[in-house]
Amino acid sequence: MTESEDREIIRTCGDAGGRTAKGTPCRSHMNLGEAGLCLFHDPLRKHLAKAAQAAGGRARGEAMRRERAALPADVPRAPRTLEDAEKVASWITHAVLIGEIDVRVAEAATKAVRQFQLSVEKRTLQDRVRELEKALREARR
Repeated sequence: MTESEDREIIRTCGDAGGRTAKGTPCRSHMNLGEAGLCLFHDPLRKHLAKAAQAAGGRARGEAMRRERAALPADVPRAPRTLEDAEKVASWITHAVLIGEIDVRVAEAATKAVRQFQLSVEKRTLQDRVRELEKALREARR
């Protein structure tokens, strides 16, 4: 059998009546069902087509999120002090301005840095209050 004869034997979804949105015969030859239709034109497998589309959408969304995020090597280490948080916030600002990270990623990162800052400030105030209370108790003795 020659290569050209081989091509003629390959069945497509369009051979079984599958049509594209433009009305042309579907050229898919993969995953044809019993009726000879591809997954997206076979009415008996619509649930599988929807599941495949959903999985593709999730995979594309994840790929887009990865594209918008900075590479781990480029990101400053996690802040441990207020000075570290200031450096991270500065890096976020610069990264957005030069297009290194997406604005939505920057917004989320900025919120996280702000929460870190608030936690450190609260812990510092609590420590200071404890020190003052201890000093007050000692002064009353």
